[in-house]
Amino acid sequence: MNALQLIRSSRKAKALLVGVIVLILGIVSTFSLTYYADAEHPYTIVHHTLESGDGTLIQALVYTPVDTSSTCPGVVVGHGFCENKQYMQPLSIELVKRGFVVVNIDFRGHGSSEGYLSDFERSNGLVLDMLAGVEYLEDLGFVDRIGLAGHSMGGGTSMLTASQNPTRINATVAIGALSTFSSTGNISSVPNLLAVFALYDQGITRDEGLSFLRSYTGHEDVEIGTLYGNFGDGNATKVSISPYSEHLLEPIDSSIIYEAVQWFEYAFNGAPGTDVRITAQYLIVSLIVSLTGLLLVLFTFVSYLGSYIFKGRQVHPRALEDSGKSPLRPILGYLLAAFMAFALLIPSSAFFMDVAPITMFNSVFAGQAVGLALGVVVVSILLSYKGGRLQLQRILTRIKEMTSTSPYLSLVYGVITGIVSISALIAVFDWSIVASMPTTREVGVIFSLVFLLFPFFFLREFYLRGFIQERLEYSSRIREYFTMLVIAVLIDTLVFIPVMMIGWQSVSLSFVALALTAVTLFIIFQQVLTTWVYMNSGRNILGSTVFYCILFAWMVICFYPFGQPMMLL
Repeated sequence: MNALQLIRSSRKAKALLVGVIVLILGIVSTFSLTYYADAEHPYTIVHHTLESGDGTLIQALVYTPVDTSSTCPGVVVGHGFCENKQYMQPLSIELVKRGFVVVNIDFRGHGSSEGYLSDFERSNGLVLDMLAGVEYLEDLGFVDRIGLAGHSMGGGTSMLTASQNPTRINATVAIGALSTFSSTGNISSVPNLLAVFALYDQGITRDEGLSFLRSYTGHEDVEIGTLYGNFGDGNATKVSISPYSEHLLEPIDSSIIYEAVQWFEYAFNGAPGTDVRITAQYLIVSLIVSLTGLLLVLFTFVSYLGSYIFKGRQVHPRALEDSGKSPLRPILGYLLAAFMAFALLIPSSAFFMDVAPITMFNSVFAGQAVGLALGVVVVSILLSYKGGRLQLQRILTRIKEMTSTSPYLSLVYGVITGIVSISALIAVFDWSIVASMPTTREVGVIFSLVFLLFPFFFLREFYLRGFIQERLEYSSRIREYFTMLVIAVLIDTLVFIPVMMIGWQSVSLSFVALALTAVTLFIIFQQVLTTWVYMNSGRNILGSTVFYCILFAWMVICFYPFGQPMMLL
C-alpha cells in the first residue's frame, strides 16, 4: 500500500496530513509576521546578554531597524510576573517597524536570565535589570532618546526606574500596572507617562485610573482617554482602557499596542509617523493556527505510537461491577477532594518549600499535588464503604488492575509522549511568543519535579480514570474522550471559579483571581493531552501519570520564575 492509498483508507493518516499542512501554514505565517512583519520597514532580531548592576546576567532580544544612518529613539521593554521577553514581542515588533531600537529583556529569574526573584514587590534588582537595557542603548551611540515600557510587574518597574532616572528617560508606558506602583513613590515624577489597561483587568478599575490622573495632574476634573500636560515639559499623561481583553492578554491586545506605539511616536517625534499596519493580531491568529495543527499532529502521533507499542497486548479491563453505573457519585467525591485540597493549600505548600526554587509554585500548585492526593485518598476510602464496612482491599485490587497490564511499556510510552510533546511545543513557540526552552538549571528542576510529583499525580489519575472514566460508555472513543475531558476540566476548576469571581476587581484578592485564571488555563491544556494519552496507553495509569508529570513540570518551569518560595495567601 503506497502513501496515497494509506491516506485514503485511514482516518488517522488523513488527520496527520491535515495537521501537518495546518502546522506548516501556521509556522510559515508566524515566522513571517515575527521576522518580516513589514517589508518597507525591515529590521533584525538578535539575542544579547546584558549584565545587571549587581552582576546578574540578563538575556535580551534586541530589535534594530536596518536603516540606522541617523540617530533614533530606543525603548527598553519589560514583561510581567511569570512572563518572559517573547511575550512582549508583539509590542517590540511594532516599535522597531517604526524606527525604534528595542531592548526586550528577561527579568532575573525569568526566561533565560540568571538570578532569582526574591519577592513580588518592585525590588531594586528589577530596576537594575531595566537599567542594563538603558545602558546598552546609551552605549550604541546613535540612540538619542530613551523610553521604557512594561506589562504588570514590568510596567511597575518601568515607572519606578523612570521616576528614579528622570534625566535619562523621556517617556514611559505602563500596561496593566497602576496597582503595582501605588506604594513606591510619587507617581507624578514619572516622565511622560501613559497608563493603559484592559476593561476586564482583574486588579485595575476605571476609578483607579481616574484616581491616578488626579494624582499625576493635580486636577479633580479628569477623564479617561484625554491627554494632559505636554511632552516638551515631560509631564504628558493619559489613561486609556481597552474594551477587548483582561490582564493576561494585555501584551497581545492590538488596541493597547497601538496606544503604546502612538505614545512613543508623540513623545519622540512630535506626531505619529507614516501609518504602519498593526500586525500583532495576525501574529496571534497564526500562533493559534500553529497550535491547532500541532495538537492534531500530536494526537495522531500519540494514537500511532500507542497502536505500535501495545499492538496485540491486553489493555486494562473495565471493572464489571461499575459497568453502566452513573459517574455522579465519584464526581461529587472528587469535588469534595478538591475542596479539601484548597483548604490544605497553605499547610501542604510547606512540602515544596525547600524542594522547588520556583516562586509561588509551592502555594499555587501544592493543592493540585499534596492536597488533592490526600483528598482523593479520603474520598476513595469513603466510596469503598459497602455493607456496613470498609472494603480497602477493593481499592488495592483496582490499582493493581490499572497498572499490571504492560507496566514497563506504559511507562516508556508516557516518557516518549511527554518528551515528544514538550519538544514539539518548544519548536513551535520558543522563538515566537512563549520562551519555553529550558535552561540547564531548569532541566534539573524538571527531573526533580517529575519524581517528586509522581506519587501524588498517580493517586489523582487513579481516581479520575478508575472511579469516573471507568463508568463512561466505551462504544465511541471520541465520545468517551470529550465526555471525560469536559468532566475532568469542570471538576478540576469548579473550586477555583467562585474564588476567581470573588477576587475579580477586589483589591485584596485581585492577584488570587489572576493566579487562578492562569491555573485554569494550565488545567485545560493539560487535560486535553493527558486524557488522550491515557486512552492510548493500554489504559494503564502509569503511562498517563508520567506524561502528566513531565508536561506539568515543564509548564511550571516555563512560566514561573526562579526565586524564594512565596506564600500566596
